[in-house]
Amino acid sequence: MMDWEQKDLIRKMDGEAAESALPRVLILGDSISLGYTPFVVELLKDKAFVTRPAENCGPSEFYLEARGKVQQWLGERPWDVIHVNFGIWDHHFINDKEEIFLYEQHAEEMEPLDYQGRLERIHKLGYHGRTSAEAYGENTREILTNLKRHGTQVIFGTSTPVPAYGVRYDAWNWIADYNDVARAVCKELEVPVNDLYAVALPLAADQKDGCHFSEVGYRKLADTVSEAINRYL
Repeated sequence: MMDWEQKDLIRKMDGEAAESALPRVLILGDSISLGYTPFVVELLKDKAFVTRPAENCGPSEFYLEARGKVQQWLGERPWDVIHVNFGIWDHHFINDKEEIFLYEQHAEEMEPLDYQGRLERIHKLGYHGRTSAEAYGENTREILTNLKRHGTQVIFGTSTPVPAYGVRYDAWNWIADYNDVARAVCKELEVPVNDLYAVALPLAADQKDGCHFSEVGYRKLADTVSEAINRYL
């Protein structure tokens, strides 16, 4: 499995960006985006300066002023294109300490249960969904509205499927449903959608840990992200 956080291959938002005469592109997202960003940098090296924070940007709430570093990520100068994704982290079950529920530690007791039984068991263990669908929609609207103030063009990338969640989330269609929530907000705000979910859906066998991809998968996603960005350069 590839190390998706290749921070040494991701150019930082510093003097190099300030000196670049190329269009400026910012990628924001979770570990999936950390995986494909180096290949987007490679594909667009003669067309755009592409960068991103060297950290995992996490769930939608981390993009809000109260919880996150979004203004730090955006910097002072405007961007020509901002490609953003958040969603997988919004599906996590967390407790009051914000510790994430690890299904593997409870797999034996969860396996015989149906959807409702598993959900009830997770709640009894003290965990709850990080972000409701309603809150996810509200967060998406606030985030995209803010990003549009800082980028000439904002593109939203849908969350990729998580095969390991087959007995947890994907079987319940939460990721697909939340993508639909985001699409509705994007339509309202006239933000184009890059359907990474559809691109990644046939790549389940490539996701050896049930979530992240090998270089093969990340290159496929990078092709799609680069094509989406290139339309607006």
